[in-house]
Amino acid sequence: MGALAYDQIATTATVFPPPPAALRNSKLDQLQEQLGGCGGNLTYNLAQLGQTPLLVAAYGGTDGANYLAHLQAQGASQSGLLTCPGRCARAIIIADPNGDQFTGFYPGHVPTTDAWLAHLKSLTTQIAADATLLLAPYPAEMMLTTAQWASAHGLRLIWNPGQYADQLAARDIDAIATLSDWVIGNQHEITALAKLAPIHATCHTVQTGGAAPIEVRLAGRADLTTYPVPTVAAVDPTGCGDAFLAAFASQMQSRGWTTNSQQLQHAVQYGIHSASACLRCSGAQQHQLPTDQQP
Repeated sequence: MGALAYDQIATTATVFPPPPAALRNSKLDQLQEQLGGCGGNLTYNLAQLGQTPLLVAAYGGTDGANYLAHLQAQGASQSGLLTCPGRCARAIIIADPNGDQFTGFYPGHVPTTDAWLAHLKSLTTQIAADATLLLAPYPAEMMLTTAQWASAHGLRLIWNPGQYADQLAARDIDAIATLSDWVIGNQHEITALAKLAPIHATCHTVQTGGAAPIEVRLAGRADLTTYPVPTVAAVDPTGCGDAFLAAFASQMQSRGWTTNSQQLQHAVQYGIHSASACLRCSGAQQHQLPTDQQP
């Protein structure tokens, strides 16, 4: 579950200052439009890995036709899509020379909780008993409603709060994390959640950090395991987190989500491999991942 969005991707020669300093003005070197949104990105990556994902998303009927054609070309099912009035979501993504990004996200039309729950219930017969739900960034009520629905149906839940991580209330973080098996996000996102709720006590976590090592912490454990990230000639970091999540989840799902060290290492390395392929391309859905290619 996650958004379908058109990404407006830009670069700037201006280095973003570290927080709490703010950048008020920046000239852009280039600007392009790509297909994006975490739901669309995850679907693209899973299809590249030979999976047959069911994308659950609300999208704008006004300008979504091109995106639907793209999804169809990837072999993704469209039966999980809810058509809404207005335009598709938009993400405005600006990257500085260090690869740090500013993202402004317009979610488009947000359905009511009742309408979204009714949509989820209509999909119940399409969901396998051993399915895993990747819960990507969406407005808080939609994420919470979906997490509760997934729990009621016994689905495994992997939560990636994304750009909503530092905007959620403590009660929502605690409620969704309690229903999640895993929480996956970058350093800023995991830190923001952990400040307000005991996520490390209730679920397993994976923290990414660009070129920094990946950190995996199992629920209730104080220790963590780190995995180095190899240096890659970077072109565009947009969508790398989604590429990592899709590959990590694909490998864990295929092996029953066991948490032994060998399994975790294989899944993390596969995630890094996928993210690296995305990093070498412009946009979140331009890289190729042969289904038989291993890290």
